[in-house]
Amino acid sequence: MDLSKKIIIKPTPAVFIRNLIIIEFVWAVAASLVSLQFSPTELYNDFQLARFGPFNIILTIVITTFQIMIIVLAFLSWYTDTYEIDRQSIVRRRGGLFGMSEIAQTQTLTEVEVSQSKLGETFNYGRLTLIKETSAEKGTLNNIPNPRHYAALIKTLLDPQQLDIQAAMQKSIPDHIETGEGQHCEFKASFAWDYRLQRINKDLHKAVMKNIVGFMNTTGGILLLGVGDDGAIVGLEQEFQSQGKPNADGFEINFNTAFRNMIGPEYRPYVSLEFEQIEGKTICRVVVLPTPEPVYLTHKNQEEFYIRTGNASQPLTISQAVTYVQTHFKG
Repeated sequence: MDLSKKIIIKPTPAVFIRNLIIIEFVWAVAASLVSLQFSPTELYNDFQLARFGPFNIILTIVITTFQIMIIVLAFLSWYTDTYEIDRQSIVRRRGGLFGMSEIAQTQTLTEVEVSQSKLGETFNYGRLTLIKETSAEKGTLNNIPNPRHYAALIKTLLDPQQLDIQAAMQKSIPDHIETGEGQHCEFKASFAWDYRLQRINKDLHKAVMKNIVGFMNTTGGILLLGVGDDGAIVGLEQEFQSQGKPNADGFEINFNTAFRNMIGPEYRPYVSLEFEQIEGKTICRVVVLPTPEPVYLTHKNQEEFYIRTGNASQPLTISQAVTYVQTHFKG
């Protein structure tokens, strides 16, 4: 992908219909007010329009002309309205007197939120709210078709700062927990222990591995196993006791097996495991380095692609993944 090219978004065609209805309504009200002041037949006679044809024909021509003008005006107000997005900026071009206006610098964004009305959900369009890192001010992109697709596409253009591995290694686990989940940190209560079923559940491997893949494909990160989503320290002891080798070595063996099957052994050097006792409970700190090439998660014979956005690992569609790979892995 040529990074100089822009993502072009036109508002949903529903805007054209809305504008047409509004202009038609204004035209109807204006015509009614004019008719109260001036009689069409009097205007016909005063301007001596009889030489151009009968009254009914002239009236039809006038109304038809105005209707055509209304349709053209509604169409142009939709057609000339365009959002242009690249790695530097997000701008809106509206043509005519409105010209161009910058909505945001792309690399100042931290999040893109999607909101839809009931009508928007029905016709699949909505608003994108651009959250900026240095300002309380928010930019908006209105009436965007397929808004979740474009929100994810904008996120692929962002360049979050790489994780400072040295600083992350020196930071204590309680400090990580106090800071909370974010771009570079994720908590998981276990690797395979299902607290609801009170047994090992290997389906839980995916929740851990997708976050590792997301960190690899973005900027690296820290995954704390044995810590609940709310920051509560639950430990890995129950999981240890349920495996063949009831200790950290047995845990790492199971981790390596799942990693090999779901991500690939060639990427294992980018991940390190450390075990530490906190409040008498074992926590595993998984340190993940960013990779120089895209990494995919294989689950139930399906390949999936994840990136880290904020405090979550976001799956991308095929087209979104292609765009992200071409822009993020530039080497």
